Amino acid sequence: MNPIRAIRFALACLAISVTVPAWGDLAALMSREVAVKAVQAMPVGSEIRHFCAPCGDTSARSEKVARCEAVAAGIEKFHEVKINGNPVDLAYVYVLEEGRWANLAMRLGLDVAEVPEYLAGGSEATLPDFGQRVYKGLIDGKYGVMLSLSKTADTLTGDYSYDSKGLPIDLDGTLDSSGAFTVTEMTDGRKTGLLTGNLDKAAETLTGAWGSPDGKKNLPFEATLVAEIKSYDIKVKEKDLAIEGTIAYPVLRLKDGTAASAAGKHIEKALRDLYATFEKEMRETAQDPDFKLPEEMQPVTFGVDALEIALVTEELVSIVAHVYEYSGGAHPNSTSHSFNLAIAPSGTWRELTLKDFFRTDAPYLEELSRFAIKELGKQKAQWVVDGSLKSLSEEELATFAVTPRGIRLYFDPYAAGPYAQGPFTVMVPFDVLAPLAELNGPLAPFLTSTNR
Repeated sequence: MNPIRAIRFALACLAISVTVPAWGDLAALMSREVAVKAVQAMPVGSEIRHFCAPCGDTSARSEKVARCEAVAAGIEKFHEVKINGNPVDLAYVYVLEEGRWANLAMRLGLDVAEVPEYLAGGSEATLPDFGQRVYKGLIDGKYGVMLSLSKTADTLTGDYSYDSKGLPIDLDGTLDSSGAFTVTEMTDGRKTGLLTGNLDKAAETLTGAWGSPDGKKNLPFEATLVAEIKSYDIKVKEKDLAIEGTIAYPVLRLKDGTAASAAGKHIEKALRDLYATFEKEMRETAQDPDFKLPEEMQPVTFGVDALEIALVTEELVSIVAHVYEYSGGAHPNSTSHSFNLAIAPSGTWRELTLKDFFRTDAPYLEELSRFAIKELGKQKAQWVVDGSLKSLSEEELATFAVTPRGIRLYFDPYAAGPYAQGPFTVMVPFDVLAPLAELNGPLAPFLTSTNR
């Protein structure tokens, strides 16, 4: 069940019929007076508990308050509360009161629903279930890896990839109540390794070892949470129109919580705007007297099928959203939308385009086009093979992600071949990019003395 319910302010602003507001909160926005009282209830050094009953949490997560502040939310006169740099929804925050963990939103008189006033004894445990969480770390202190994990009861599943290879390796294992995990890695149905260790109570740090299948090799392993993937559903049900949708968005875990929060909200808003355009088009279609969408083709659907976390560092975040749309036609459509964000030491961020990575005098478009066309030809992209697609424009190269191996270019269905061929991707390695790159630009940390 989705925990998010509409708040009057968000509905008034959006004027669309959905079961969730744009900001997806129950008690995340409030007056300055209430926000200040919330901060006073969580002094530095105190412990709080996070517990979201509507999310299906079966246990609470503990957090020690190192910093707590009330800040303007940038929406009218509303404020939000940040704990240790991260914005929180007070509906899911509990503070210790007379020996019991009390719901902070209720204590402050905020109108919330479907959350318990006090945590029951069984909710004191840690390690609640979680959806997709992304961790970045090292094996043996030198092999960079990125893991995507989900926890349900005592099951831990997902995949991980080495920075040097980029190919996902399936993970499947168990996690007990103490945080101890045993996860098997599988490649083409073969057991290729074993990860064992512990996940801390906040589910933010993995420590342990990677072992070879024969047990002869055992390497230390550690990883830290860099992003969570959150989502909420959208539903429209009217006489001539039914829409179902899902918005997924990242909650970034950077040292600069302000920049991380702003960057995540930017991505959420951009995806929400895509949905708004889809809904507008569907409403216009439904109101056309000469066209009526057959009932068997409804509901029409819009969904962020997957958020691909390509790279997360303190200076650069690269994420690709894969969007699915079905508007009642012969087949659904899928598109990819990239977000490449530079994080500044000042706590600000800016979105980067392809030209920001290269020298102004470098023929980067020509070189990227040449390389991509050659690689698409190897992948048998029909319009390259038959000669109808010979070069790529800046717009056609605009969807990309920075990865530990290079820049990955994305081509939607119809971009390089017919729909039946589906999408294509092309990885441009750093040794190709280096002669073109701005040496002090966003790619600088990835350029070595050998590939410059």
